[in-house]
Amino acid sequence: MTPNTIIDNMKVRIANVCESKTVCYILYSEIETPNDTSKWNSDYFFDLEHHFSQANWTPVTYSASFELPCLYIVETHGADISNLLWELRAKANSNSVISLWHFDNHIAYFNNYKSAISCDLNFLTHNIGVPGYLTNPYSAVASHIPPCTLQFSKNMIVEERYKRNSTSRVNKALFNYFDYPESPRASIIKNLEASISDVAEFFITSTSNRGRYWDKSIAERYDEWANHKCTVILPLVEDLSTRVFDALATGLIPIIPENIRDLESAISVEDQQRLGIVRIKDLSPEHVRAGIATAISNFDQMGDEGITARTDFVINTALITHRVHAMVLELEKIQAGEKQFVFGRGNNGIGIYLTA
Repeated sequence: MTPNTIIDNMKVRIANVCESKTVCYILYSEIETPNDTSKWNSDYFFDLEHHFSQANWTPVTYSASFELPCLYIVETHGADISNLLWELRAKANSNSVISLWHFDNHIAYFNNYKSAISCDLNFLTHNIGVPGYLTNPYSAVASHIPPCTLQFSKNMIVEERYKRNSTSRVNKALFNYFDYPESPRASIIKNLEASISDVAEFFITSTSNRGRYWDKSIAERYDEWANHKCTVILPLVEDLSTRVFDALATGLIPIIPENIRDLESAISVEDQQRLGIVRIKDLSPEHVRAGIATAISNFDQMGDEGITARTDFVINTALITHRVHAMVLELEKIQAGEKQFVFGRGNNGIGIYLTA
């Protein structure tokens, strides 16, 4: 098909999905190994159902998604999942729309591109400073959708947030990272661990032993975070991490280097100040040490009210359901004619663009 034929076909399918108002949010691995007993059948799915009952859309599990035209939002993390997407197309209603939410569009360019040309819409987690390499003649790059907490649901946050109050937390920053030896972050962690271990606790885990963290119950993972007052955000490639929102969800103050420029797209400067968020010039030991001192001071001054403000911010604005809703609204804007597909040469080369 020519790009303009692809656009016309996509507009027909978007109209059908907007009529059926059915949305399915899945991790890419569930296409290959369906698991309706996963997190989407628990608190996370409840969050979606509760939220979308007010928006007249119906969230469905993967196994229940094939009958009606459906908006599939597939969470992906830099792997080539093109074959899985074609499997999904074969199973889904022919009028469905398949979108990807790229959590790692700032890395793994080739894998992401192969996945992108196999779907209809691409939503990007990282926007500022990332080349527009996903533009192509087969699918459209849609809006920037910031990250959120992927670990913790509304119910979990409400149940757990006050078990560690402001006076029972460790006066040290949390560093609970996976060690990617090939990443520049690895040397930064080693340098900081050697320099500031008196004001920070390091739980650095090999990627071959992810069970150190992920084999814990969700309550145990929450407690690992909530035992601390602050955490330092160490980006892989100047990216806004889900860790910012995991920290806020557990009441911590995130300490964020200034080179993470996407932050304002998700948290306004006013909210950053209100929540006690600390920005530092860079990740040198002296700036990190000073940032930790400021964050602990902010935490102590704000007390339990600060824990409430930070966790409420996530509950009200930064759960998975809020991001899914933003993607649904993008589809509705296309259907209403507020945004249009255009094929041609733009800032990122030849491809299908979505314009206002």
